[in-house]
Amino acid sequence: MLSVKSIQNKKYFLFACLAILLAVNTQAQENSPFSRYGLGDLFPSQSAQYRAIGGMTSAQGNSLHLVNPNIGTLSLNPANPASYGILRTQPNRQGGNVNYDLGIIGDMRTLKSVNPSKAYNSANLMPAYFTLAFPIAQSGMGIALGIKPVTRVSYSLSTRTQWRQGPQPVKLDTLNSRNLGEGGINQVFLGVGKAFGDFRIGVNGAYNFGKKDISTLTSLSNDTFQYATSSKNIKTIYRGFTWDAGMQYTIKLKEVTDPVSKIRSTYNLDLGVNGSISQKLNARREIAYYKIGFNADDQYGDNPRIIDTISFKENSKGQVTLPTSLNGGFMFNKYLMGVQKYGFGAEYNTTNWSQYRDVENIADTALSNSWMIRAGGYFIPDPLRGASLFSTARYSIGGYYGKDYINVGNTSKDGYDIMAVTFGFGFNLRKQMYSNQKSVVNTAFEIGRRGSNRNNVSENFYKISVGFSLSDIWFLKSRYD
Repeated sequence: MLSVKSIQNKKYFLFACLAILLAVNTQAQENSPFSRYGLGDLFPSQSAQYRAIGGMTSAQGNSLHLVNPNIGTLSLNPANPASYGILRTQPNRQGGNVNYDLGIIGDMRTLKSVNPSKAYNSANLMPAYFTLAFPIAQSGMGIALGIKPVTRVSYSLSTRTQWRQGPQPVKLDTLNSRNLGEGGINQVFLGVGKAFGDFRIGVNGAYNFGKKDISTLTSLSNDTFQYATSSKNIKTIYRGFTWDAGMQYTIKLKEVTDPVSKIRSTYNLDLGVNGSISQKLNARREIAYYKIGFNADDQYGDNPRIIDTISFKENSKGQVTLPTSLNGGFMFNKYLMGVQKYGFGAEYNTTNWSQYRDVENIADTALSNSWMIRAGGYFIPDPLRGASLFSTARYSIGGYYGKDYINVGNTSKDGYDIMAVTFGFGFNLRKQMYSNQKSVVNTAFEIGRRGSNRNNVSENFYKISVGFSLSDIWFLKSRYD
C-alpha cells in the first residue's frame, strides 16, 4: 500500500520537474540563423536514450521487459506512439507502473561563412521533454502525455556594408543591418497505444502553440552624420491541433536455453513505421515599421526603443500548411531471460517540405525536401547479475547522415548535408523501497556538421542530452488475508 508520504513525494517530483523545465529555459543563448526560415530550427523529438543510437525511434519500444516492467533501461518513446502498447500492469497485481521521463539538452555551435569570412559561436541549454506514461489495467494499452518543444527561433546577426562610387571609389555611407529572431513552437500531447499480440498501433494528438518574432534593424551612417534607425518587425502567432500515428511489429526469430546455466536467449526483429500527413495550423501575422532608438547604456543595441510607428498591419489571419513525414526502420535485439543484452538497427526518415506554405499561402524557397539515414546499436555487459553500476549500464553508439530541410541561397542541386556521430550511456542508479521503482539516467553525445563550404554557410555542433527516467507504482490497492 502506498503511504500518504509516498503520494506527496510524487507530487513534489512533478513540481520539481516543471521547475527545472522553467529554470533551464531561461538559460537559452542559442544563435542559429537557420532558425529564421520556415517555422524555425526543428527540435529533436527523441529522448536521450534514442539519440545515443543515431536518433532511431520507429522500431524502438519503451526499453522495458515485455513481461515484468520492473526490468529494463526504462525510456519512453513518444516519437512512435505504438510503443505505448508495451506498457504493462504488475503481474497478478492491480497496480500499474507510472513512468516519468524528463530531458534537457545543451549544445555548442560554430557558424562559419566563406564570403564574407566570419565565424559565430553560441551555447545553449534548455529543456527537451517531459513525459508521463502508464498502462490501462491489463488490456495491453498504454497512455502517455507530455510537453516538448517542436521548433526554436533564436538568432542575432549584424552586418555592415559600405557604399562607394566613381572610378576611384570614395566611401560615402555605411549601411548597418541587424537581424533578430526569437520564439518557437511548443507542443502538449496525449497519446494512446494498443498491443494485439506482437503487433502494436498508436496515435498521438497534440495542441501546438507558439510564435515567431523577427526584426530587421537598418541604419545609415557616414563620417559626419548618423541617420535614424528603422525597424521592420514581423510577428506570427501559431495555434492548432495535429496528430501522428505509428505501428510496430515484433518477429520472434529464435529462442535457445543454455543446458547448464538455464539462461534463455531470445532473438527478436522489431519493425516500425510512424509519421504524419500534411496538416494545418492557424496563424495570425502582424507587420510593423518603426523608427527606433537606443539608450546610452545599451552597448550592444539589444534593447531598442520605439520612437515612432511608421505603419502597422495586424490580424493577417490564415493557416500554415505542414509537410508530410514518414519514418521506417528495424531493430534486431537479443534478450537474456527477457532482458535486453544487445541490439542494432537502421532507420530512414523523409519529409516533404515542398508542401509547406506560410500564413499567406506562399512557399518558402529556403526549404526543400529532406531525408535522413540513421543507424546504431547498444550493448549491456551483464544485464542479469551485474554487481556494479557499469556492468548493468547501457552503452550506445550510432550516427546519421542526410539532406537538411534548409536550402538557403538557391543551392537546390546540392542542398545542405547534415551528419553526426552519436554515443551515450544509460545507468540504472538504484532500486528503491519497492522492487518496481527504478531510477535511470541516460546520456547522449552528438558531434556533427550541417552544410559545407560549397553552401557558403556551415554549422559545426556539439550536443549533450541528459534524460532522467523514473518508474513507480500507482493505483495499488492493499490486500488482507
